[in-house]
Amino acid sequence: ATRLDILNRLVLRGFHLSIDDFGTSFSSLERLQELPFDTVKLDKGYIQRALTDEACRASVESTLMMARRLDMRIVAEGIETVAGWNMIHNAGCDMCQGFYVAAPLQAAQVLPWCQQWQQHYH
Repeated sequence: ATRLDILNRLVLRGFHLSIDDFGTSFSSLERLQELPFDTVKLDKGYIQRALTDEACRASVESTLMMARRLDMRIVAEGIETVAGWNMIHNAGCDMCQGFYVAAPLQAAQVLPWCQQWQQHYH
């Protein structure tokens, strides 16, 4: 079986697949179209460059638009500042991860963190 066959079988069995590190040399827009991913994780370096490089920011925004048109979820990695948060929020990103939101948490810390986040930010 080819890799594509294996990925398609996983999807048929209910698994969700993410393309990780999008924005690096190992990923491309072609992969978004050709492979059965349902989530795109934008690489931290890609996000960081977009904060200071207008061409890179346009590329991030284009990737977000393309992923939305393909009905994919989008995760921005490496959101460490309010500037990063604002950029991805204004661009319509679905989810983010990074130290601006929270440091890595133990399982027992997740529920209290969620409650605190909702009280302070919503």
